[in-house]
Amino acid sequence: MENHKRQMLHVATAIHEQLAHFRSTPPDVTLPHSDWSYCVDILRRMRLAQERGWQHAAKRQQQCLAEQLTFFKDRLASLADTLAKPPRVPILASVAEIYRDIGSLSLEFDEVNWDLRDKTLSVHTEPITLGDVYLGPFEIQVDIRKMSDHGCYRIIAHDPRPAASNSSVTHPHVQDEQLCEGEGKSPIRRALREGRIADFLLIVANLLSTYNSSSPFVALDDWDGTRCADCGTLTTEDDRCGCDRCGGDICLDCSRSCGDCGSYFCADCLSECSDCRDAYCTQCLKRCRECNEPFCKHCLENQLCGNCRQQQEDDEDEYDEAMEETPATDDAEQTSAVLALQPNGLGEAVVSARLRRHGSGWFWHLRRRRFADGQRRATGQTGLHAGHRGLRGRVGGRLL
Repeated sequence: MENHKRQMLHVATAIHEQLAHFRSTPPDVTLPHSDWSYCVDILRRMRLAQERGWQHAAKRQQQCLAEQLTFFKDRLASLADTLAKPPRVPILASVAEIYRDIGSLSLEFDEVNWDLRDKTLSVHTEPITLGDVYLGPFEIQVDIRKMSDHGCYRIIAHDPRPAASNSSVTHPHVQDEQLCEGEGKSPIRRALREGRIADFLLIVANLLSTYNSSSPFVALDDWDGTRCADCGTLTTEDDRCGCDRCGGDICLDCSRSCGDCGSYFCADCLSECSDCRDAYCTQCLKRCRECNEPFCKHCLENQLCGNCRQQQEDDEDEYDEAMEETPATDDAEQTSAVLALQPNGLGEAVVSARLRRHGSGWFWHLRRRRFADGQRRATGQTGLHAGHRGLRGRVGGRLL
């Protein structure tokens, strides 16, 4: 018993000495370079999403950047206040008060331990259940040598039940053994600076026993898995992937790869080729210049889909048949037709009105060429229009 009390006294003395040394040390000014680097990285991702037309992902990165800049501004404001007016030095608890605090911990926690060699003090909470999620007991371990540092304690899960989506999250507010203190940050800092060890540990334990739905690392609703953005089922980290366009989480059953670039997308970010019906991302689909429907590169030829190419071939065949059915003219009519096609008096030769249905520019140009060649062959005047490239005809009563 005497040995136990002597060890408690050593722990209390070590805590008092560390806090007294910290009070006599000038404040360490450290600019938040890492926070600014994170802002720059978010801005880079936002611009990349904007360049690629990923509107949803760009909007999400913009919101994240706004939140991070607000946090960065608060960090700078806090640093400026610290330098402008020295903080009030709180009253530090005596060794005897710290000793009594340590002795009272056994009344609040299931287990209290310390290690004089490693300079640690730790307490164990009872098993914690939030909602319907069992999280198990936790150990709050304090490194006495870092009592002046914000990261002087760790939250260690003794029966870890981590989130399915992230094995480093053992509690909705604990990641990598670090607690997100939220509104408890100021009370925790004040209790540490004043040497109120029992108050500090009780505040941390209370935070572990509560759930803040606005700021969890992983929400309790998603503790057993992340919901698929397409089907809504819960998925584990090994059973899901991210959409390469919007960044949404999708299960492996719902994920589909683009038939061209091979990237994975959710259902909202994929479209089908209007011909082969295979799935492609919007970047890999092109539109037919006639019908304007989306097609993959394998179903387009000269920017035309199969149906539009076939339609133009049918139009050509119909034109050829019409030309073959045109009756031969006598010499007078041939001479009149030739004169009607002279450059100084471009005439209007009649072509079947059946040819009016499709009028794409290149096809009508081909028809004009063929019509002119047929007229030259009919009149025997093969050299008459050698220099003429402005031949026009009238089809169905309209100029070509």
